Amino acid sequence: MTAEVRLIGEAIVRREDPALLTGRGRYVDDVAPEGALHAFVVRSPLAHARILSVDVTEAREAPGVVAVYPAADLAELGVGPLPGAEGLPPGSLNPQFPVLASGKVLWAGQPVVLVVAETSEQAADAAELVMVDYDELPVVIGPLDAAADGAPVLHDGADSNIAVRKRITTGDAAAAFESAAYRVGQRMVSQRIAPVALE
Repeated sequence: MTAEVRLIGEAIVRREDPALLTGRGRYVDDVAPEGALHAFVVRSPLAHARILSVDVTEAREAPGVVAVYPAADLAELGVGPLPGAEGLPPGSLNPQFPVLASGKVLWAGQPVVLVVAETSEQAADAAELVMVDYDELPVVIGPLDAAADGAPVLHDGADSNIAVRKRITTGDAAAAFESAAYRVGQRMVSQRIAPVALE
């Protein structure tokens, strides 16, 4: 019979640490095939804003840069948005999410431009030369604020930030509550990063 393994409240021996701590291990960044290129993502510093312009001219001329891709360039290459959610009820808000923001950013840190260079340092340096002009829009902090009437709507064309409303019951819920020895109430809110603009 196998002994019971307890994880909570017990010190767990990590097998990978000795090699990494003594310099004998390898990190992903240590794996550099010949000719490998490095990418750096320019991200939005704002939680909710219109993108007025993107200027990558200087970044493209920086040392070691192989390519700089704003959203428009990816579209020309045929790169489409990320797949939407599956299995949602009819009428649900299921917006497209582009790989790079185009026209509008919906959360702080959303990718806006991709810089590719010969080294990671060159990619990071060139990313500093990317100029993005934003027009900041109102933000909300949490999911309940985003779901409230009058909240700034993130996705153009949507009526609200609520993706789907669905009530799920099974059996005689009212009778079960009446006969229960104890009742516990809890409000649970499901939050997906994009529909709620964060500061």
